[in-house]
Amino acid sequence: MSSANLLSLARIISKDPDHSAYTSIQKFEILSAGQEAIVRLIDVDYLDNLKKLKSHTSIASPGTFTVETDYIKNAYFSFSDGSTEVEYIGVEEKGKLRNSMRGGTDVQPIWYTYLNSSNVLTGKVILSTYSLLDNSEQYYIMRPPEIALGQEPLIIGFDDSLLAYFKYLLHLMEGQAELSQIAYQSFMSSLAPFIRNPSDPNKDK
Repeated sequence: MSSANLLSLARIISKDPDHSAYTSIQKFEILSAGQEAIVRLIDVDYLDNLKKLKSHTSIASPGTFTVETDYIKNAYFSFSDGSTEVEYIGVEEKGKLRNSMRGGTDVQPIWYTYLNSSNVLTGKVILSTYSLLDNSEQYYIMRPPEIALGQEPLIIGFDDSLLAYFKYLLHLMEGQAELSQIAYQSFMSSLAPFIRNPSDPNKDK
């Protein structure tokens, strides 16, 4: 759906056809927030048009690199020849990090992100049995541009989810907690088929 059509529906949902309560810019900001929320939640397999490639020539172990400013989440990170994946781990999986750092049996190369002392998002690679990550390719999901007139959504087929999120945030802004919760449940239900099960071993690949 075009940004103009989304705005028309946002005017109807908000019962604000002349933008007297919320400007068109504010409505687009809410829609943009919905787009980013969807991107963060759904599986990377549905975000091919937001995948970007960052090539690394050499990262020692343990070594760090500055994460791209438009980075939202990992898609796939491996040696350039595709022979070995560098697995992304989240905070909830830090046991893997301890295992690798202490010389445990887990020899899977891993990486994680953190904010450094300058508040810059940084990636750190722990290679375990590998001393150097030489010539690697990191595919990641970029932050989509904000929706505006002339800037169409970059997620395709999620118009209903976008509008459900618009309702959720609008009700939240207006202090309508119960309606906000109903809208959020509708939003999450609409995305359920596109969110990989957290127990799936292929998560974050």
